[in-house]
Amino acid sequence: RTLFDSSSDAIIIHDLKGHILEVNKTAIKQLGYSREELLNMPPKGIDSPDFYELISERMKQLVKEGYVFFEMEFIAKGGRKIPVELSSKIIDYNGMPAVLSIARDITERKQIELKIQKNEQLYHNTIESAGAVPYRRNYVNNSFEFIGEGIRALTGYSADAFTVPLWRSIIQELVPSGKYSGMREKEAKQKAIEEKSESFQWDVRIKTANGEEKWLLDSSSQIRDENGQLIMEIGILQDITEQKHKQIEYQTILHTSLDGFIIVNMEGNIIEVNESYCLMTGYTRDEILKMKISDIDANESPEDTNKHMQIMIENGSDRFESKHKCKDGSLIDVEVSVTYEKHKNSRFYAFIRDITERKHAEELQIKLQQTSKMESIGRLAGGVAHDFNNMLTVIQGSTTLAMMGLNANDPIYSRLKTIEEASNRASALTRQLLAFSRKQIIEPKIINLNDVINNLENMLARLIGEDIKLQKFLDDDLANINADAGQIEQVIVNLAVNSRDAMPNGGIFTIETENIFLDEYYCQNHPNTLVGDYVLMTISDNGCGMSEETKRQIFEPFFTTKKSGEGTGLGLATVYGIVKQHNGYIECYSEIGHGTTFKIYLPQVNKDSSFKSSKENIIDEEKITKSNETILLIEDEDIVREITFEFLKQLGYKVLIAENGGSALIIAEQYTQTIHLLMTDVIMPGLNGREVAERLLKIHPEMKVLYTSGYTQNIIAHHGILEEGLNFISKPYRFETLAKKIKDVLAKRD
Repeated sequence: RTLFDSSSDAIIIHDLKGHILEVNKTAIKQLGYSREELLNMPPKGIDSPDFYELISERMKQLVKEGYVFFEMEFIAKGGRKIPVELSSKIIDYNGMPAVLSIARDITERKQIELKIQKNEQLYHNTIESAGAVPYRRNYVNNSFEFIGEGIRALTGYSADAFTVPLWRSIIQELVPSGKYSGMREKEAKQKAIEEKSESFQWDVRIKTANGEEKWLLDSSSQIRDENGQLIMEIGILQDITEQKHKQIEYQTILHTSLDGFIIVNMEGNIIEVNESYCLMTGYTRDEILKMKISDIDANESPEDTNKHMQIMIENGSDRFESKHKCKDGSLIDVEVSVTYEKHKNSRFYAFIRDITERKHAEELQIKLQQTSKMESIGRLAGGVAHDFNNMLTVIQGSTTLAMMGLNANDPIYSRLKTIEEASNRASALTRQLLAFSRKQIIEPKIINLNDVINNLENMLARLIGEDIKLQKFLDDDLANINADAGQIEQVIVNLAVNSRDAMPNGGIFTIETENIFLDEYYCQNHPNTLVGDYVLMTISDNGCGMSEETKRQIFEPFFTTKKSGEGTGLGLATVYGIVKQHNGYIECYSEIGHGTTFKIYLPQVNKDSSFKSSKENIIDEEKITKSNETILLIEDEDIVREITFEFLKQLGYKVLIAENGGSALIIAEQYTQTIHLLMTDVIMPGLNGREVAERLLKIHPEMKVLYTSGYTQNIIAHHGILEEGLNFISKPYRFETLAKKIKDVLAKRD
């Protein structure tokens, strides 16, 4: 109904007898009758009597062929005649055959004036050289005094045939409907009289001598005597068949194309639009025809539009993608194909295709590829970190053992200290790699994110500096999350450092929290997300922002935009890994010159949830002292096993060593005294550390267990989550740290 009423042409549906069944708003406005008056009007109630015979003939043709196209007159309320171009076809209307007629008001066309040059010979030469046929008709004796030789090419009849008394019969052959020509001519002349014009113009469809159908445009000027009587008519005939066909094709394309179509003039005004584009954007035809192209193109300002138009004028055509604004405020992705035609009234003709779904699919594909890429890099990073940790354990252990026998003033001691510091930095680097690959151990507790942020506030203020304003907008009713507070702090700090570096001249750093529900629609558009309740932490700055290319790589390890030596490129990779390890999601939004926003979604837990920590009695901080307990050490890496064995001996422990789980079981079965501690690697050939521990505890139930690994995504840590009560130390470890950890484990109450 909307399309029906929004048409700029009058649309009338009537039955085969002529009773009007439905009209659109344009028809009501054009004819001046109300809808009820039109529906109750008798057949031919709005048709000009001059056209009754023609209409009857066209109705027969319509029933036979299913479609007719002709010109006639409507009689509006009050008697005003409206010339129309009528396109009618048979349709099914509520189960019965009916006629759908589209009537275009052609009044303006009838008012066009054409002045003929007084010099007839020059006029004839000029007209014929342009492919038109001039003529002169005498109204005193009702005959053609002259007609150009080009009439043969137009009609198939010679010029002489029109100057003899038989010319009327030729006209009957050219225009089989007879009165059609006369009525159209009469109508045009009547218009000229009413408007006191000396010129008129009309077009007619003819059938040539060889049966070909053509359209001719007749443009003429009238000459009257001193009494105002018409005595002469001078005119030209032009073949407009091609233009008519193009017009019909244009109308068909315009109104049946699924793609949008607009015409834009040189000022950037939209002067034509089809229904598909109206449906695409939600605007009515009238609304769009009041707009400039810059009003609907979200990517261009008026200045950009002018530059773009100049480029298209130079090239003749262009194809590009853009975003167009819809009436409801939303944006759609479009592909625009523009052709520029240069003439007196130059125009841009643009076909517009909605590619929103295609772009959406492409974005999803990119996200899936990025997710797969990050997973692959994560697996690689985790494997590299595992191997590095084993090597660093040996380096740190050997260094510590060597330093234990030296005086601090010894030159070799200082060199060993340098090695120790370098290995510590390397160890920190591998921890970041493990964080990115989600393979580091985290110890989650039920926490409130607001508490973490508030506790960090003073430190963040110092970190970002005085030139940057820190803003907090925290939800007072924020739900709890199950997370490692230290890891979440690292996420916030890393993002704060990034924001600080993006605002060298100062700015605003903002942290916000809120409860949010991710629905199915969101999850469909974001791969690997799950429907549910989340706590959203939004961290924003108004700094320099990032390009799309940079955004696609920010979470990759070692990618950095900083100068060499100013950053490792692991800050955001670590953030990504921590968020993912907490079963969360992170999204980045950024625009160059408009700042950056990170949105982090972490799963909610019930507010009354609590974390029950195991009661443990850990010894006070003290100097490392020698002990005499027995430790069973299982390590499949020979060099790591040897260096750890040496260190444990230095601490006074009795050490039993095994290279795998099977050897450890044999040793434990044969050892009759107490084994106080099992220190075992997790990943080993054959039985893994967890399985070995379970079997050994059956033999020595009093034994404590300390797990260690350089690659911690394994049985001890389900998806990287450390189970409550389990003891773990990650490689590489400093031997001071190991000594303290062993004392802590041995001191725990059962």
